[in-house]
Amino acid sequence: MLGEHWTYQQDGARPHIHYLSQKGCIDHFPSFISKDRWPLNSPDLCPFDYSLWNELAKLMNWKKITTKELLQLYVKRCLNFYPIVFLRNPGQQNRAPYAKSCKTKFENGDGPTKIYRDLAGVVSLQTIKKIRNTGSIELSSPPGRPRTARTKANILEAKQRLDQKRVSTRRLAAEMNISKSSIHRILRQDLGCFPYKKIKQPKLTDVQKKEKS
Repeated sequence: MLGEHWTYQQDGARPHIHYLSQKGCIDHFPSFISKDRWPLNSPDLCPFDYSLWNELAKLMNWKKITTKELLQLYVKRCLNFYPIVFLRNPGQQNRAPYAKSCKTKFENGDGPTKIYRDLAGVVSLQTIKKIRNTGSIELSSPPGRPRTARTKANILEAKQRLDQKRVSTRRLAAEMNISKSSIHRILRQDLGCFPYKKIKQPKLTDVQKKEKS
């Protein structure tokens, strides 16, 4: 977006090639490279992927960024939150980059309070203590309650019942004693089944047959 120094344009991204976006950049940034001068079939001009840019954008104070120099300053400041390993291998989503930054800061000798303040409270003290105790950012067990309906046994039973005869989802749910929504998820997501129903259509008249022929 900013000429020879910074380019945040993504190829084919409509919001960025919109004429108002282009005009605003040209009016405010003299070194802006307009879309007419972009290389033909060029790769993404942005060094980061969407997920990393979204995480950076959350740390920006857009009300204070009014010049190119301030934008550069904020971007450099935000990059300090991310370890070099993550910048070389972008693509992780949600809070993963913050957790990696937390682990890196801990390995560099920062204490829990300092890490919590540096990351603006995004990573909880509980997460920091877990990293201190285990040395890992991975979860020891999957989050949330254990599955009670979409278990392997229920999926196998549903498949066997369908192989024996065709049955409605309502009846299948009643026979297996699980909810209808769970049966829907088993059939669609686990077994790849899709609903269908027979529709009786009236036969074509002689006039309609002639029109179609």
